[in-house]
Amino acid sequence: MGSDVANLYGTANADVLAGTAAEVRLSGTHSAGSYVNIARSFDEVNAFGGKGEDHAVFTDAAVDPPGYGPPSDITLDGLAQILWLDSFGKIERWDSSTGSKADDIDNIDRVFAWWE
Repeated sequence: MGSDVANLYGTANADVLAGTAAEVRLSGTHSAGSYVNIARSFDEVNAFGGKGEDHAVFTDAAVDPPGYGPPSDITLDGLAQILWLDSFGKIERWDSSTGSKADDIDNIDRVFAWWE
């Protein structure tokens, strides 16, 4: 992996993360109004939710259940982008080729997703 790392932090309110191979976007509201933080062209993105009320949706990413950690059979240096999700209460994984939800990952403290 390269050395380009982005850290996105949610607020005390419910935040929404949207992730694709092109970008990861975290948005929500806070005391000053609404916000959107976008990470593009980073090798690694770390996204931190709040109290488990945050919702993440990522498209065409892979995950490795049941532990949802990094895959043991793939070298991380060869991946286009990796995403660590921490403290998101609800995570949805979508497949753009079918336009349907591939699966739900709920109440898992830490999830590793990647794009090849």
